[in-house]
Amino acid sequence: MTQERYSRQILFKDIGEHGQQTINQKYVLIVGMGALGTHVAEGLVRAGIRELTIVDRDYIEYSNLQRQTLFTESDADRMLPKVVAAQDHLKHIRSDIKVNIYIEHVDAQFLEQYATSVDLIIDATDNFETRQFLNMMTGLQSASTLFKQTGGLHNAAISDGEAFFEHRQDIGRHNALDKLYGFCLTHQIPVRNKMLIFSGRISSEILLKAAKIGVGVILSKSAPTTLAVTLAHDLNITAIGFIRGNSFNIYSHPERVKGVK
Repeated sequence: MTQERYSRQILFKDIGEHGQQTINQKYVLIVGMGALGTHVAEGLVRAGIRELTIVDRDYIEYSNLQRQTLFTESDADRMLPKVVAAQDHLKHIRSDIKVNIYIEHVDAQFLEQYATSVDLIIDATDNFETRQFLNMMTGLQSASTLFKQTGGLHNAAISDGEAFFEHRQDIGRHNALDKLYGFCLTHQIPVRNKMLIFSGRISSEILLKAAKIGVGVILSKSAPTTLAVTLAHDLNITAIGFIRGNSFNIYSHPERVKGVK
């Protein structure tokens, strides 16, 4: 890769030659190839990153062309998947860039398989509630270093929707939740009406524990049982599962989620 291509970037004192070499070694994952995702992808490729993974399940329509500047009329005529067209155009911008593409949802399993070696994950989705839930699940995965090593642990975390207060892990999902609540009690961390992020299935027992703790929302990458949904309705808890890419299922009390009626 010739540095002449990046000579103007290198002249910028906050980048310089060392900074450009660092950029040239980076691997980025972008979720979403809409207006934001396409602009960011093109900028990163032109800046000189080493590898890029892009994920989106949509196809190009004419209505996209006004703001998604990476795509063309030919792409819309052929109704190409966004990631397929983006890969082609990005390779024409810079032939030495490695671009991996996936036409699918992004969920916890996807991140476990494909995001462990990336330097940066960029959320370019256009649904703010989905973004918040995805960020929480991604944060839970990132916090669990032992899970990355073993693949055999459950995780539980308490959040206000923006940041984790505390998180715990164990080979048993009940133990992970018990450890978390015990820590919060011991250290007098308020959890009432907060959000519980959980890696395992939401069973009736887990739901009852969440009610005793006092959380108002429980998030999981898996689905709740039928009994857990009934209890969530009765105990005034918002149960959200199957958080995958740009979608999630709300099983009870959707009024807590903005934009959902």
